[in-house]
Amino acid sequence: MRKQPSFSNFPASPSAKAAILKTIKQEDNSSASQKHQIVQIPDSPYTLVIFDSPHKIGVFKTKEFLGKFSTTLETGFNLYESTFKKDANYFVNNKLVYGLTTIPEGRHAYVNHKKIHVFPLEKYFSSSRYAWDYKNLYFFYLNEPIKVHSYQPISFQ
Repeated sequence: MRKQPSFSNFPASPSAKAAILKTIKQEDNSSASQKHQIVQIPDSPYTLVIFDSPHKIGVFKTKEFLGKFSTTLETGFNLYESTFKKDANYFVNNKLVYGLTTIPEGRHAYVNHKKIHVFPLEKYFSSSRYAWDYKNLYFFYLNEPIKVHSYQPISFQ
């Protein structure tokens, strides 16, 4: 059984949450009024904003300087586009940075034979009528971007 990391539903600081909401309004004001969940990924600079109906995830990078937070929208994943496979990778300069993957039960994810950080997303879709589609869905990230030799670089052991 896979060990579940600890997490909180919101960034530790209310000002971090406010910075994320401000960025959402600037990037896509229509999304700001949609029902959403803000999820801080532990031990990473990433915060996910999970929107309900249609299901999509915004990946935000949050930085703090002297108690003030700034966020940038890195990318978005439209989960409703596929009912079969939800996997998606995000590359910068042909190097893998993070993404979504479906990890088979009891397995661990690796990139270039190195175990990667994963965060479970299944529970955030538990009330959706499509909850089964999100079973074993994980957000993954790497400490440093890695050049990979395949567009689907994740292996499972």
